[in-house]
Amino acid sequence: DDVQGWDFSKGNGNVRDGQGHGSHVSGTVAGDGTSGTACGVAPGTRIMALKSNLDFGAEGEVWSMMQYGVANGADILTASLGWPHKNNPDRATWRAVCENTIAAGVVVIYAAGNEGKGNAPDNIRTPGDVPDVITVGAVTCGDEIASFSSRGPVTWQNVPPYNDHPYPPGLKKPDVAAPGVNTTSHLKTGGGYTQMSGTSMATPHVAGVAALLLQADPSLDHFGVRNHLYTTAIDSGPKGKDNRYGWGRVDALAAVTQSLAAGN
Repeated sequence: DDVQGWDFSKGNGNVRDGQGHGSHVSGTVAGDGTSGTACGVAPGTRIMALKSNLDFGAEGEVWSMMQYGVANGADILTASLGWPHKNNPDRATWRAVCENTIAAGVVVIYAAGNEGKGNAPDNIRTPGDVPDVITVGAVTCGDEIASFSSRGPVTWQNVPPYNDHPYPPGLKKPDVAAPGVNTTSHLKTGGGYTQMSGTSMATPHVAGVAALLLQADPSLDHFGVRNHLYTTAIDSGPKGKDNRYGWGRVDALAAVTQSLAAGN
């Protein structure tokens, strides 16, 4: 079973973070305040660190990370990364990998991207554009959409074998939003804290809530978690789901309370 994760670029177990992005994201999921600031949504969570250098040729490394997570018992796979469509990601394989991971019983959460508005239906990065993935946009602490947060809709009309969600109108994305502006979390390996902004920072907030939901009701699958996130989100923008906020900003307390009510 997994002890500390794996570096898929170098092919070894050294997952020390010399850059800082992964540490910041992990801290937002699980930081428990040991060094002075409690920044984690779900501080009891165990982190399986899966590392890549993440150049735009590394799609296969991330697919291997997802397979590794499934094989080693991950409950949630969250990644603050994505491929802009201009970089020609293999969208069909991404969708197959994400759907298979969800079918294997894992909750899958990805960032929407930081392309802001314009260029629909190609604003949301892959795999945040995968229909079943829980895709996360970013808001300020005042619940206003962040200027950089990628907007939907998305389309798969020209991606065989799927060829669905024709544009217009396309499929509304993101699915939910969370705080992602000047977020305080862990600095890179060595300790301390720093602030970062991006849908990268919003996404682990949602992953932390997902962890709390699984603790409240271990019977939940990906779609059960998604349903609690959707139905308890604080609606912003046009009524209902829209292409900026999705269903709205996640509400951890409301989601967990609703999950506990199932009695599982």
